[in-house]
Amino acid sequence: MPVHGATPLFALDAIAIDIETTGLDASRAHAVQFGAIPIAKGVLKPDDACEQMLNPGIPIPSSSIAIHGITDAMVRNAPTLSDVWPNLVGQWKNRVVIGHSIGFDLTVLAAEAKRKKLDWQKPRALCVRMLATIAAPTLASHSLDALATWLNLETRNRHRALGDAEAAGLIFLALIPHLQARGIRTLAEAERACCGLTAESIRHSEAGWEPPVTEPDDSVLGRVDTFVYSHRVADIMTSPVITVANDTPLSQAMEIMASRAISSVFVTPSGEALLPVDRYSIVTERDAIRHIVLRGSAALEDPVGSIGSRPIRTIREQAFLYRAVGRMTRMGFRHLGVHSEANTLVGVVSARDLLKLRDGPAVELTDAIDEAASSTELALAWSTLPRVVQSLTAEQVDARLIAQIISEEIRSMTRRAAILASQAMQDEGLGDPPCPFSILVLGSGGRGESLLVDKIRH
Repeated sequence: MPVHGATPLFALDAIAIDIETTGLDASRAHAVQFGAIPIAKGVLKPDDACEQMLNPGIPIPSSSIAIHGITDAMVRNAPTLSDVWPNLVGQWKNRVVIGHSIGFDLTVLAAEAKRKKLDWQKPRALCVRMLATIAAPTLASHSLDALATWLNLETRNRHRALGDAEAAGLIFLALIPHLQARGIRTLAEAERACCGLTAESIRHSEAGWEPPVTEPDDSVLGRVDTFVYSHRVADIMTSPVITVANDTPLSQAMEIMASRAISSVFVTPSGEALLPVDRYSIVTERDAIRHIVLRGSAALEDPVGSIGSRPIRTIREQAFLYRAVGRMTRMGFRHLGVHSEANTLVGVVSARDLLKLRDGPAVELTDAIDEAASSTELALAWSTLPRVVQSLTAEQVDARLIAQIISEEIRSMTRRAAILASQAMQDEGLGDPPCPFSILVLGSGGRGESLLVDKIRH
């Protein structure tokens, strides 16, 4: 998933890196070791870490060996940076690069790329030292060791690339609550705060380092297919659905699909319609073909009740179309039943109906909120909304409609949060809810008039 400014820091996909070099002059130093450890949804991933010795092509000065302990003999048979460059830069694709005084490492990489004529594009990055300066400005020192001590973190293999990368990653994660206490919750907020540290910026400039963090520039998504954000499922669904009885032969069901130019039929005990969704199964063209391949011509006489898939997957008739597109794409389904507020089956949408929408401009906002398995996944799903709103605003979509979309997501998030909280209490041994319950979303959220910030902050 591409990184954008609205991503919460605790849900960031990042990679902590460190480079050991032949010297402290970043524009002249050569890399002798690279270390990296991914961070996914607030967790360090040591099993996916990597560390690579590099042959710098020049002797390593004794003053540098005294710091990191890497000698000429240790790198003599190691690959060069050019050998591993594609794999190295590929590690931070769709990730934010994290490091302590990361400006040094980025400057080394940029200089090495220029010397060796390698492709270089500065990655999106955050500097742990700068973040710590924001979170704890009165600390006497913001060195790696001082920060680890302040945060009660244990470091290991200091002054080796992977050891220092791991320390930077741990410090970053430990800083997040301190940053949240200062109102810094997202990637863009952290970037803006770092760029506001004038003294640190001067320090980096005087050292000849690249600016470690740049002002966020999360542009809009480009041209957005506003149709899926301005129309509901009910606007394009096929209704009523075609139903057949459980004992209908497959051959007859296929004839119905062919004659009506549809790709599925729904199955109920006696072919009834407008039943609760849990009473239905579905038989599609693909189901029929697969069954014939398995059974041959005998399959044509088999009752569809023995073939149909259940439970059927459905979506509310008043849901926005972007949710149907997202659900189909993410789950790999080609048909979605459409249910009413009374939970009866009232229609169907197919991949054919939505194909033109998928082939159009990107549909960024999906129904991932409804499927989030944790608060982190919930936050990640929600974080796509600001960019979508920005793009819809640029397309001059009616503000009232945008407010309805925001409200739709707030209601979905509230519902999913209640489900996750209930599950968490059950996991803790507190048992099931004492009675059936509902969550009411009142005020602007209930009226469909929500904005992206609380009214108190408008």
